[in-house]
Amino acid sequence: METSLSVRASSDGRLIQLIASGREDALQILGQRYARRLGALVLRVAGSRATPSDIEEAVANVLERLWRAARSYDASRGSVLSWMLYLAQIEALKLRRQLQRRARETRLPDHAVLEADTSASSAVWSDSVVERTASAEKLAEIRRVFRDLTPKEVDLIRLRFEADLSPQEISIQFGITANAVRVRLFRAISKLRRGLEQVLPEVNDVRTQR
Repeated sequence: METSLSVRASSDGRLIQLIASGREDALQILGQRYARRLGALVLRVAGSRATPSDIEEAVANVLERLWRAARSYDASRGSVLSWMLYLAQIEALKLRRQLQRRARETRLPDHAVLEADTSASSAVWSDSVVERTASAEKLAEIRRVFRDLTPKEVDLIRLRFEADLSPQEISIQFGITANAVRVRLFRAISKLRRGLEQVLPEVNDVRTQR
């Protein structure tokens, strides 16, 4: 059996294997390793209304999900950190909805506001139905663009822009140089941009105006 010292020095992938085998100390080490980054992501997504207690609970939920699903981890679909950030984003979105609901419950509109909202909704109802239908079709096309990215490309983009990791930090996760990270990231973003330009012509319009 591996000692606590050797577990602490283990890679993320090895820690997931140990978690899957029931090693709680491995889960604790992985949590300590990335708690700050997970918390920062939760705060960024959930918003400034999130309290330290809210953020701590969200991170704890991420680790609980990790504990339950460790056996299903597939390294070919991305790094352990990327998976944890994905889980953190889910928890952050849940928290944001809870905070929005909490804010609505403590700020009930008066009758005048309700009447104004009802009139405005009636006036734009038919237009909004058309807009939602068009938006749903557009959203499906956008999703297809993202599915064209490889798991590693998705990983790179998530780690750089969701987790706000530097190329140097990402290079440690991928086992390549920071310069190689920049090159691969540039290619992934260019691929994504080309796909989006076909779906959203306005993206190309913005680049042309620059």
